[in-house]
Amino acid sequence: QRQLANAKEVLARGAAGLVISPTSSRSAVDVLDQCEAARVPAVVADIGTAGGSYLSYVKSDNYFGAFGVGQAVAAAIKERGWTGGDYAMCTIALDRKNGQDRTHGFRDAMKEAGFGKEVAIHQMRSY
Repeated sequence: QRQLANAKEVLARGAAGLVISPTSSRSAVDVLDQCEAARVPAVVADIGTAGGSYLSYVKSDNYFGAFGVGQAVAAAIKERGWTGGDYAMCTIALDRKNGQDRTHGFRDAMKEAGFGKEVAIHQMRSY
């Protein structure tokens, strides 16, 4: 709600454009709808959106970054002689596109390294 209120405030002040790094991919849609109604171009950064109109989307490669982390974690586990076991993850919220990409990247790296059984996942909800 705060994200939407902030967007409405800057639009009411006559903003010429808006760059948003949304708190969730779903909540971004309401902000983008407000921008469209005000005929103000919007750019989405990093987290992504579940819909809406925007001029551009700028992001890092969250999948590839997390895949690299998964490779490093798998290598460290193997160095200790722990092979083929189970693993758990603590992720950022999975309603965010970057959270989904990071989770898939890490999972794919662990699976490729022979750690295919995920036994738990915990999503962070407060930041």
